[in-house]
Amino acid sequence: MRHRDGKAASPDTSTLGGSWWLQPVLPSDTAAGKTPVMEFDMAKSRFSGNTGCNSMRGSFYFSKTDSSLTFSDKIITTKMACPGYNEPAFMKSLRSTAHYRLRNGVLTLLAEDNTELSHWMRKPAVASKTLKA
Repeated sequence: MRHRDGKAASPDTSTLGGSWWLQPVLPSDTAAGKTPVMEFDMAKSRFSGNTGCNSMRGSFYFSKTDSSLTFSDKIITTKMACPGYNEPAFMKSLRSTAHYRLRNGVLTLLAEDNTELSHWMRKPAVASKTLKA
């Protein structure tokens, strides 16, 4: 595979397993002072992490053949209050996930209609001034 500029493209060797940090889009994504993170345990089809406010864990289903990814409706979370953080929207986004895409080290969670729900990377994002607008 080659890029338009003629240089050889490196194959994406990323896998779903391991830790992924949310790439914040809105100031509210990190309003509680934490960046959401998920860690996928592929052998057990379980995930754990942080919503940006509360710890969470649950199960998931995925398929390598058609990039299906769904999270169980029974996601267990702690119950800390985090003013200014819209945790229900974050959880709704996870539960709306139907597919995933791995490209250039970025995990994108997609809805059934392929709408991009969120982007995740292997390392936390550096805080950007544009997020504070």
